Amino acid sequence: MTQVADANLERLRRLEVLVAVESFERSLVTSGRVPDVRRLPMRWMRPVFVVIGAVLLALMVSVTAILLNFIIFNMVIHV
Repeated sequence: MTQVADANLERLRRLEVLVAVESFERSLVTSGRVPDVRRLPMRWMRPVFVVIGAVLLALMVSVTAILLNFIIFNMVIHV
């Protein structure tokens, strides 16, 4: 076989493995042995955590900027 045919055969084998894994995962979810990831509470909680993180980051940046301004202002006054 040529290299192209060998590569195509290898891709086909990988695809078959992926399909087998997907069907096995789906069977576990439908039987109830594994929770469905798409229905977990974290799916709808994630935006809340993103907003909280953004607010905390903004507060951290603003407090750091205020402290640096205060330190630099005092250095300018006392020098």
